[in-house]
Amino acid sequence: MGGRIYSIIVEDDLMEQVDRVAYGKGMSRSQIINEMIAEYLNLVIPEYKINQVMEHIAKRIHIMNEIQYVSESKGNSIQCRATVAYKYNPKIRYMLELSGKDMNKMATLNIISRTQNAEFYTHLLKFFSIVETIEEFEQIGFRRYSIKSSPFQTEGNRIIRDFYYDWMHEDLSIEEISNFLSNYIEMLNHSMNAYFNQLNLGEMEKYKLITNIYNHYI
Repeated sequence: MGGRIYSIIVEDDLMEQVDRVAYGKGMSRSQIINEMIAEYLNLVIPEYKINQVMEHIAKRIHIMNEIQYVSESKGNSIQCRATVAYKYNPKIRYMLELSGKDMNKMATLNIISRTQNAEFYTHLLKFFSIVETIEEFEQIGFRRYSIKSSPFQTEGNRIIRDFYYDWMHEDLSIEEISNFLSNYIEMLNHSMNAYFNQLNLGEMEKYKLITNIYNHYI
């Protein structure tokens, strides 16, 4: 959805209130005005939908027992972190980014390892390889379209998963999108800890273990 520059006259006191709300949400003046107009007219624009999804995800993460909040939902990104049950308890950071610029991309999840330990990172890549296989053969419903069969991308200590969805479609509610993304983060954290707790299992047993956890959340 494109935009143009419009000249309007707004009372100073009113604009101060608008700026205060925008600052609290980590949004620009234009973004918050767009959201307010859309809400008043009962219209759905990508920016409004994205902000609502972020607020719902923030609430979900706050009540997760094993995942700790890092930052409030400012703008279009949210961050949290967790500890992995492996030797010295390494940290994993999850950064979820939503953007309406690419209308077909719903979100990008960055999973960032906080350790340089080569052995840990090797196991981590094996874990995500199993998740890739599950997503290739176990896709049903919405995730068939949101999770393409492309593999996780790796950039240094960062593992990246893109999700796809046209923000202008009305077939999914804000709650459904929020729950899907929140559940995905919780699924990764739960199954990752289960994997590292059971490193002695064979490959097929690990696959079955993670598949059960995956299907519970997603």
